[in-house]
Amino acid sequence: MRNDMRLSASKIKTYQSCGEKFRMHYLDDEAEPTKADKGYRDLGSAVHDSIEIVLNENPDERNSPMLHHLLKEEYNKWDPDISDKQDKDARKCLQTASRYISQQEGVDIVSVEDWIEFVIDREGITEPAVAICDVIVEREDGTREIWDWKTGRIREETENEEIRQGVMYMLAHMARFGELPDKMKFIYLKEEKVHSHSPDEESFEEFLDDARDLVSGVNRNDFEAKPDESKCYFCDYEFYCSASSVGYANVPWELY
Repeated sequence: MRNDMRLSASKIKTYQSCGEKFRMHYLDDEAEPTKADKGYRDLGSAVHDSIEIVLNENPDERNSPMLHHLLKEEYNKWDPDISDKQDKDARKCLQTASRYISQQEGVDIVSVEDWIEFVIDREGITEPAVAICDVIVEREDGTREIWDWKTGRIREETENEEIRQGVMYMLAHMARFGELPDKMKFIYLKEEKVHSHSPDEESFEEFLDDARDLVSGVNRNDFEAKPDESKCYFCDYEFYCSASSVGYANVPWELY
């Protein structure tokens, strides 16, 4: 694959969703996003950064009201450009995070927002990769977990996305610490749900198949568009894409 292209869970997810979107987002310097972010990235960044700062400064704090107070203090410094409803959602996410952390007795925080660069060298694929693990913890019995905070909602495709991201982060943990973690937990803060995954051969095979598809596609310049009305509507590059039903200014391509 290209020398400047490192594998990541988001790259694999994007390529599987639509090759043309992947090409425009990661390889085309001229394709600028044409749609407003609508505040969701700011919301996610404010919540993630608030949790990161509080856990780094107070790794042993387990009192829920105190954690909630500290998280709100950090969040208020952000003052993100989001709607009132999104602000309410963000504050609920922080409350859920404080409650979840406070329930984790006998847990030591190993690292927070750990940026891990490594090489995937398994079964026909040798590629550089990067993963950013929100929180890595170790329990009293010596078991390790990776926590990933989610501020979005659970969707139909969530399970497949969790498999890709979970395996990528497990491989990153093995590269950094010499062994796989025992669990990967996705914590959906707004919905107050936790999805837990353990390493298993089937998930690793699914991930490796997707990673090989991406590497092969980039090497062959194969960026097949996969138009779908619901996906294209939210795509930043809808107005550039000839596979979409619309072009610039929402004018159908056949009318150009």
